[in-house]
Amino acid sequence: MGPNLYRLEVSSILGEASYHDVIETEPQTDGSVRFLRVTTPSGLTTLSCVLSQNLLDSPAMSALLEKVMAVGGNWERIFGGFLILHVPPTERDHITAEFNNLFSQSVPPK
Repeated sequence: MGPNLYRLEVSSILGEASYHDVIETEPQTDGSVRFLRVTTPSGLTTLSCVLSQNLLDSPAMSALLEKVMAVGGNWERIFGGFLILHVPPTERDHITAEFNNLFSQSVPPK
């Protein structure tokens, strides 16, 4: 991307930077780089939640994740049950509604 500039292909677990943000770094003497700042945000909306293994492995979730990719977004699964969705802002409401519908169907009634 340029001197000391990188486009992220994953999100920061700490939430400082997200998928496709361009970040500025500083080279370290050991060959690693130190994060300085986000120079250009990706423009994607990030949604995250912790979900059950059953819901994550369901065919309905697979279909939703494929839809996220089809509209130009991406998704990440961290620590098994932590799901992060990166969606274009124009698709946020639609994807969120579909996710909420899927989630509400998976919660057993009280």
